[in-house]
Amino acid sequence: MTYNTPMTKFSQRKNLACGFTLMELVIVIIAFGIIGVISVAILRSAGDVYWGITNRKAVVITNQTALSRMVREISLQLDRSRLEYASDDQLQLVTPRLHTLTYSIGGAQISLSKNENPSRVLADHIVLANTSFGYRDSFGNILNAFPLSSADRQKVWTIDLEVETGLDTDTLALKSTIFPENLRYGQRMPYHD
Repeated sequence: MTYNTPMTKFSQRKNLACGFTLMELVIVIIAFGIIGVISVAILRSAGDVYWGITNRKAVVITNQTALSRMVREISLQLDRSRLEYASDDQLQLVTPRLHTLTYSIGGAQISLSKNENPSRVLADHIVLANTSFGYRDSFGNILNAFPLSSADRQKVWTIDLEVETGLDTDTLALKSTIFPENLRYGQRMPYHD
């Protein structure tokens, strides 16, 4: 027979009490710490991938824009006499609005100066060894006695532009053959004026 005394009720309650021991609490804290470290590592690598893609995309867009601008401005040339200076790393020409444009390749960038104003960067992250201007005559022969003489500049039929972009270990080659507008049909005649 059991008697319910106040002391026995207290000891029964003590045995029924729910809670965590200190050891269980420490194990849970360590488990949360391990999960936190793993999730931070995963999120960091995902963030690095995101920023790498974003940086590559920005470089590619900038360089494609620079290339298309150069193609547009070079293709609007009216005749060969507007090509004032031509080498593998520099091209100077006069636009139809009589602005002098100088494109220069150097220092891992392509820069543009207009009417002798300070140059501004059109494209960066350029691989210099694989970026150049090239010139061909009407037979497709390469003109490569740089800088081109006045007589050679009169022979220029097409201008090849090669730009290689490099960021970290990734590279992208952009190439374009430019036919200046009135040069693709032959010599300019007096009735064109």
